[in-house]
Amino acid sequence: AAPGFATTLAVARGKPRRAGHEDWVTDVLAPAWRVQGVQETALPAESARWWGTRRAVEFAAAIPDATVLYQLVASVRREECRWCGLELIGDRCAFCSAAVPRAEPPGPRAAALAPPVRAALTSR
Repeated sequence: AAPGFATTLAVARGKPRRAGHEDWVTDVLAPAWRVQGVQETALPAESARWWGTRRAVEFAAAIPDATVLYQLVASVRREECRWCGLELIGDRCAFCSAAVPRAEPPGPRAAALAPPVRAALTSR
């Protein structure tokens, strides 16, 4: 299903497997999501190593309107992850993937893990 708000799409194409094969992002996905613009960009150099092939298409959708993005972020729950200690937005931590418990206090393991993880992340 399409997002409920306007998006733009960034697309990076690798070496095509066969002619037109990589066009599904712009020919199928973009119209289905009703994107307001498609921006072509170069495939990152690391993509071939990451995916194990140069025949890849990477894409990312973004909300170009900062006011809509602000309203979306401001309307969701924000709290500290009970496992890694980072701030999370929504129901799952983007860093460690821990689910946010409903009305549960942080466990003792979370307190033990949070400072070293936080220190490791800030020392980089």
